[in-house]
Amino acid sequence: QNRRMAPVRHDPDKEAFAELCDITEGLLPIHLPDTQEYVEWIHPAFRDDIIRSLHEGRFSVQAYLDLHGFIVPEAEEELDDFLTDSLKKGFCCVKVIHGRGLRSVKGARLKDVVVKRLSGHFRKDIIAYVTARQCDGGLGALYVLLRKK
Repeated sequence: QNRRMAPVRHDPDKEAFAELCDITEGLLPIHLPDTQEYVEWIHPAFRDDIIRSLHEGRFSVQAYLDLHGFIVPEAEEELDDFLTDSLKKGFCCVKVIHGRGLRSVKGARLKDVVVKRLSGHFRKDIIAYVTARQCDGGLGALYVLLRKK
């Protein structure tokens, strides 16, 4: 006897909901690059694979700055001092913890400040920056790869 099997119908909404449930229950990790909060930038003179290596934590973090609790003007000053000092010391990789702005009415203002400073004033001193691994702060932190002076 020849029976035809009915094709299995996939419901993308059900599949997405099931995956989301697995993530919230800790059964599946969040793939940070798939989120809207993920940030990455690389200087055009460098190879794109550096971003992947940086995001995967293959560079040793030599110093970090935690901006939790700072207001925007203080955060800008702290970041400038930290990056200037890190460059003087010849550091290769640093981490900036900016938080996600979850308690802020205006959202992730410190993150915006950090990205703006990195892509503006300090652009010439940076090879790349990217959202940190989950164990290093995830969406609330950035790894920054510095150029040697």
